[in-house]
Amino acid sequence: MDRNEDYAILGPLEYNSRGDKMATSRNMYSKGLFNISNKNEYPEATIRWVDYFLSPEGTRFMRFGVEGIYWEHKGDGTWDFIKLTDTPDNWRAQLTPDAGSGLPVWIDPTSDVRKSVVPYLPLLKSDNELAALVVPYIRTPYPHYYMSEDQQKSIAPIEADTNSYVNQMRARFIVGDADFSEWDEYVNTLERMGIAELVEIYQQVYDAIE
Repeated sequence: MDRNEDYAILGPLEYNSRGDKMATSRNMYSKGLFNISNKNEYPEATIRWVDYFLSPEGTRFMRFGVEGIYWEHKGDGTWDFIKLTDTPDNWRAQLTPDAGSGLPVWIDPTSDVRKSVVPYLPLLKSDNELAALVVPYIRTPYPHYYMSEDQQKSIAPIEADTNSYVNQMRARFIVGDADFSEWDEYVNTLERMGIAELVEIYQQVYDAIE
């Protein structure tokens, strides 16, 4: 944290002769962060419990522990840890289950969840600088989705082949083991592997998302 100011924040790079730039943002909502099994006798109560952690109050509890014991409001719209004895992340990892593990929490950089006196204000400054550079060029990524069982069965063998081949050829192109004169053959190989069917299935899934 004390070296935060030593690093310059770079915006998206131009990717063609027209000077176009593009950035992608991660989806703020993730799937698979919790499950309710068929053995759960109280699914409605479980949903209410998880929903609490997706609120600002529940997020503070999940990430930072009990108010008044591990952190406190400062009265100016910010908050601070109480008796911080280690780096914030190491200390928090000893107190809460949210130590970078992707738990269901609500994070908004503009909220008081991030407005700590220490140590997060330098990060907020970085967030704001980065946002000014990146936001004008953000494109929405492919959203989270769910496939039917038949769709999953259809794509599994195709992706097993294409993913392996793409990773292999990416490395070969980067290190110069494969020349870009081989690009057409690379594309033709993907077509023989069924890339068109794969794209079609993902398009169906995308179109079905409301």
